[in-house]
Parts: sequence; structure tokens; C-alpha cells
Amino acid sequence: ALAAALHVDLRALLEEATEQPCPPSEREPGYRGRIALIGLRGAGKSTLGRLLAPRLGVPFLVMVHDASSHPGDWLPAQRTLQRLQIRQAAGVIALSEHVAAQLRESGQMGARRLILASHPPFAFGPRPKPPRAHGGPLRLLFFGRLLPYKGLDLFADALRRLGPREDIEVRIAGLGPESHELSALRALPGVVVENRWVPEDEVAGLLAWSDALVLSHLEASQSGVAAVAVAARRWLVATDVGGLREQLRDEPLARLCPPDAVRLAAAIESLITAPPQDTGPPRDPRQGWTDLACDLVADMRPLLGR
Repeated sequence: ALAAALHVDLRALLEEATEQPCPPSEREPGYRGRIALIGLRGAGKSTLGRLLAPRLGVPFLVMVHDASSHPGDWLPAQRTLQRLQIRQAAGVIALSEHVAAQLRESGQMGARRLILASHPPFAFGPRPKPPRAHGGPLRLLFFGRLLPYKGLDLFADALRRLGPREDIEVRIAGLGPESHELSALRALPGVVVENRWVPEDEVAGLLAWSDALVLSHLEASQSGVAAVAVAARRWLVATDVGGLREQLRDEPLARLCPPDAVRLAAAIESLITAPPQDTGPPRDPRQGWTDLACDLVADMRPLLGR
């Protein structure tokens, strides 16, 4: 989504003194670009991009999702790789002030440029019908990595406080190690746990099933799941930790609460007694990525001497 949004704005910025950018096949021999944008997945490919950009003689930037590891993260080598990337980068992009502050405090930034951005909504297919349109019980979805920092024990405690009831259904879908917390959730009535990798082509169906997503995090940088929920116009109950407040404070469909089981249960209950109202005109999630692209292009200009 970011690559598509960046394409139009970057052509005018990065081509060398040409009103109409030309395709690679029409460029003069010896042509060199001004900046490298490397969109790659996986540690090996990311390393390849980090090595290629300096060889091309162009600056590169690293977008940092997490400044430090969350409890239960199983990829310690990825954090080492990220530190190496930051050390060689011309600049770093953080998606929340929370992460930006962690980067400053870590001592990794030095004189590198720190660009503050935000995580736009991200849509998986057409927007589903509004919450509760199915006319049945409130459907709660816990989606994503099933790791300790996501507050699985907190969510289980909140559900126990709500008690067995016919007006709430809970679905937990994502991948993580089997744990006492998952066993406790499975034992609760009305709760289904699907400990598995969820392919991208199933995400839209999960969102359409749900009325609300629960983010019971004990800590957070910012949340890709929250961005997906906002794009789908699902209700959200999230703990007020890390970068979640920045991401959701202006979202009318979100309810923030302290990371406390009593308060989390009350916030879930409020979805039934006082449902959130979607105020304002419909928004195209793609516009957020276009806005991000324009902001990044503007912030890249100093790196290009423009």
C-alpha cells in the first residue's frame, strides 16, 4: 500500500531534472538514482537491501515497528539485524512517538534523522457490514500473534468477570506457542481458540465475522491489527498502553481502558449497553497511505539535498 502511494509522488522528486520521468530502458548509460526504496520481507532479504543500497551510492531509511523486543518474541536475531540497519541508515522512520522515544533513549540514533509517522488504516478487501448487523450475540475477535505481551491472561480474567452469557461470542485466531493462558481461554464457555497461522486471504472473513476486536496488550508499539480494524470500521476495545493511545485516541469506534481486568470487562460490556457510533463521513483507507507517502517524500528532501 505504501509503495503504491509513494509511486506518483516519488517520481517527480527522485528523477534527475526531468519533467516526465523516463522508464529504465530509456535512461542514459551510467544513470544513477538519488535514493533507494527497499520493500522486502524476511531477515535475509532485508540484509540484501541493506547491503545493496550503500553499493548503489544512495541513502536508505529503516522503518522501525518495534524499538525493542516484546515479551515472548522468538526472533532475537531480528533485533540484532535491526540495530545493524539503523547503524548504516541515513534515517529512521518511527510509526509512533512511543517508539521514537524508545529509539532516542536507546542511544542508537546518533546524528541520524528521525522521521515520525503514523500507521494508516489497512483494508483487506471491501468494507464489511456494520457491527451487530447479523442480529446475534456480540462477536469479539482477538486476532494476531498469541504472545504474552498481548495480554492473553488479562483477556481471560476479563471474560471470567463477565461470566458465562449468551449475548457474547469470542473467537481467538492467530499463531503462538501453546500456553497456560490459551488453555484457560479454551476452558471458558463461548470461547473458540484457533492457534494457527491465518493466511491473508482469510483476514477479510474474520473481520466480517466480528463486531469488535479486543487488544488486551500489556505493552505495545503500535498495532497493525488496530489499523486493520479501523479500516474495516470494527469496534475496538484496547488497553491504554504504549503507542495505542496515539493510534486510537481520535477513533470514535475505539474504547481505551487501563490494563486491568475489571476495566477491560467494563469496556467490553459497554459495547452492548452503549455501542460506539461511527461519526463523520466514510473514509477511504487508501488516503491515509497517500498522506503518509507525501509526508515521507517531504521528509526525504533534506537527505537528497533538496
